[in-house]
Amino acid sequence: MVNLSHDVRAPLTTLLGYLDAIHRGVVTGAERDACLETARGKACELKQTVDDLFTWSKLQAGEESLSLQDCDLAELTRQRLKDWVPLWEESRLDYELELPEQRVAVRLDPDAYGRVLNNLVSNVLRHSRATRLVIRLLPGPGHTVALQVSDNGVGIAPEALPHLFDRLYRADPSRSGPGSGLGLDIARQLVERMGGRIEAESAPGAAFRLFFPQSE
Repeated sequence: MVNLSHDVRAPLTTLLGYLDAIHRGVVTGAERDACLETARGKACELKQTVDDLFTWSKLQAGEESLSLQDCDLAELTRQRLKDWVPLWEESRLDYELELPEQRVAVRLDPDAYGRVLNNLVSNVLRHSRATRLVIRLLPGPGHTVALQVSDNGVGIAPEALPHLFDRLYRADPSRSGPGSGLGLDIARQLVERMGGRIEAESAPGAAFRLFFPQSE
């Protein structure tokens, strides 16, 4: 609770400071617009923290129901990633998508999968300082398929890897940026509830892999 309180208090204090300056007319013109944009960013940070806490609480209480259905993982991934393209281009992040045209049949919850994928992609933009992102579908061990999200950023400290999916754990400070420390724990729980697993490695940059059983 102390960690989460700090995650809420810090952006809220900044947000109120900028809004107060705008309200009192201390800033005007271009400076006012810049303050508004910063305030908007802090509000988005707060919303993400609250959303993470809400989802995590529902998962812990067993109240987050998933609706598993047969899906084409390649097409589902393609559809979920298309909204990220403008952000990647705006951030000047070079990206490569290796998704097969043929159907890759899996059984999962499309919304839960989308949340996991968004978390991994968002982490690249927020924490990695990467200039290149690669997302590909690969054959996994046994009768599984693997989605890999990798970047060429600062990577993850070796001592952090065993704890990366623990609740409220924050990795190497060099992967800077805001975050509740719940995102990867939520991702792990959602993946496992869909019958899959998630793993990470760092050498160099960072790579996350999601493994799902293939449907017949």
